Amino acid sequence: AMTHICMAYVDVGDATCSDQASCTVSDSERARGVNESLGQYLLRKQEQWYNRKSSRRPSNSMQIRMINPNNRHYDVYWYNVHRNPSRIFKGAIKPKSIRSTNSYEGHIFYFTAQGDAPENELWRFEVTAGVNIYIFEPVDDESDDFYVGVKKQKEFLERYQRETGRAWIHHYPRPPPKLFMWSVDEGIGHVHSVSTQQTHWNCIPQDFQDSEQISQCRDAPGTELEFGVEVISQEPRIFVIENVLSSAEVNLVIELAQRKLRRSRAGGDGGMEDSTRTSRTAWLDRDEHTVLDSIYHRVADILQIDDALLHTDKNVESMQVVHYDVGQEYMAHTDFGDHGDITSRYITLLFYLNDMVDDESGGQTLFPKANDDKGIAVHPGKGNAVLFYSLLPDGNGDEKSLHEAVKILKGEKYICNFWVWSPHR
Repeated sequence: AMTHICMAYVDVGDATCSDQASCTVSDSERARGVNESLGQYLLRKQEQWYNRKSSRRPSNSMQIRMINPNNRHYDVYWYNVHRNPSRIFKGAIKPKSIRSTNSYEGHIFYFTAQGDAPENELWRFEVTAGVNIYIFEPVDDESDDFYVGVKKQKEFLERYQRETGRAWIHHYPRPPPKLFMWSVDEGIGHVHSVSTQQTHWNCIPQDFQDSEQISQCRDAPGTELEFGVEVISQEPRIFVIENVLSSAEVNLVIELAQRKLRRSRAGGDGGMEDSTRTSRTAWLDRDEHTVLDSIYHRVADILQIDDALLHTDKNVESMQVVHYDVGQEYMAHTDFGDHGDITSRYITLLFYLNDMVDDESGGQTLFPKANDDKGIAVHPGKGNAVLFYSLLPDGNGDEKSLHEAVKILKGEKYICNFWVWSPHR
C-alpha cells in the first residue's frame, strides 16, 4: 500500500556565522528537532557543515570505459608519477571486452601484455574531459564484428552527449529498468508512505517452531508496519528510511557477519584487494536465518518489487555486511559498472548497523556530486537506511550516484549493502 505525504521544512534557526574559522554549532543545533523528519535533520546538518567549513570543491570525477578490441588478454596499469611505485596494477582486461572505472581528467592508464613487466607498455592514454571511451590501438582486425559494434557504440555516445548534455556511461545498448523506481518529482522533503506486514523482530526466538516465543518477539500476524521513504536528493535519487531494522535484527546481522569477515575487495570479476577499499566484508544469504528472510520480505515491500525476485538466482546479491575500523574507508566509486552486457546493479539500500560516536567521527556516506556538486554526507543512525538508484530512467548509469565511505576517525562502523539488479543478475 502506498500513500504520498508532503512535509514542509521546519524553521530550526540560522546556523550561519560571519567568521568561517570560528563558527561553532551548539548542542541544541546538532540535536534533531521534535518535529523534524530524519531527512530534514540530515539536510540541516549539511548546511551547518557548509557554514563551518567551505573548503569542499566540486568533484570532477568521470566514468570512463577502456575497450580491448583484440582477441588477447592485457594487464591494465594506472600511472601516477607522484606515487611510489608509480605503476599501479589495476587488473586484467579480457579479449574483446570493456572495462569501466571511475577516473579524473589527467589520469594516465596503459596496457601491457598479460604477465609482462610493468615497464613494457603497449598503449597508453590520458583521460580527457568529455571523452568517456578509449579503444586500444592497434586494432588487429577492423572488420571484426566486436570492433564494428564498438564503433557504433562510440557514435551513439557522441550523439547521446549532444542531445542530453550528459555522457552515456553504461553498457550499450541496454534497456530502461522495468523494476519499480520511487519518484523524486514531488521534490526534496516529500515522503512516500509504504506499509508491510513484515513487522520487526524485537527479540530473537531460540525456537522458531515455538509460537509462544514468536509472539513474544514479534507483533501478531496481520499487523502492519509503515515506513516513510523520504526524498533528500533528486540528482542523484537519494531517500532515507527510518527504523527499517530493529535493534535485535541489527545485532543479529552483526553477530552472523562477524564469523565471516574478510578483507574487502573492489572491482569486477570478483574484485581484488585495493588501497581504495580497506574495510572487511561478510556475505549473508536470506536462507541462513529466519530473521534474514523476514528482512528480505520487508525490503520487497519497501522497494515495491516482487519478493520472488529477491533471490540470488534472480535479481539480488547476498547481503554484504561491511566493517570499518579507524582509518578505514572506501574511496569514491559507483555501484554500477559496464561488464559487457545489460545486467547492472540498479538499487542500493544501505542499512546502518551502529551509531557514530559524534559528528566528527567520520563514517558518513558521501555523495560528492549531489546538491549541485556541493555534496551530501549522511549517516542516518542505527537501524535506519539510505536508498539510492544507480541507473537513470532511460537505462544509463547515473554518474551522480558516485559515493564514498568517509574515513573513520573515531569508533567503528557497521553497514549492510542490499543490491538489486536490472534486468537480472
